[in-house]
Amino acid sequence: MKITEKKSQILTSALALFSRNGIETTSTASIAKAANVATGTLFHHFANKKALVHQLYLLIKHELSLQFAVISPGDSNDDLKKLAQALWNNAIDWAFANPDKLKFCQLVEASHLLTTQDKTQAMAQELGMIIGMIEHGQQTGCFAPHPVEMISLHCQAQFFTSGNFYIDNPQFIDNQRYREASFDIFWHALCPIETNKTPLEQQ
Repeated sequence: MKITEKKSQILTSALALFSRNGIETTSTASIAKAANVATGTLFHHFANKKALVHQLYLLIKHELSLQFAVISPGDSNDDLKKLAQALWNNAIDWAFANPDKLKFCQLVEASHLLTTQDKTQAMAQELGMIIGMIEHGQQTGCFAPHPVEMISLHCQAQFFTSGNFYIDNPQFIDNQRYREASFDIFWHALCPIETNKTPLEQQ
């Protein structure tokens, strides 16, 4: 996806204003002014505010996806847990380093500007590895067989919560106890409800 200098200026200004003032209350005119471009220039690149929000959302999801190492889950549930922990830690590091982008993603999820289909497609397009990990975990019996779309939303909510915790409490970002605790909360929420343990842990 080619991003021109002016388009980049618009997206950068939009992110700052959206994360500070909210999506619904931020006008395209204020974005154009902050980007130091004419309103007509903004509409040359984006048909409307929804198109701007959608592209910014996709770009941020793509950036987050690049933080995830391209490795296969392996054959055992232990391999899957190591993969999940690596992905989790990379995601938390990204959230801590990008508070405005994390805030924007939360605002998009709470907004009705993008449809559920828009958000679902963005997840599948840019973060398909997460969905693949969940499906793999269900196939091996490591994860509870709940609807994948529901699990994905809960995973995202836990990511937002943990990311915000570290942003608000930066003294804990490198604290191993807190890191392990945040991952354990995430991991055990995925495991079968009956025992809350993976098959390997039951042996």
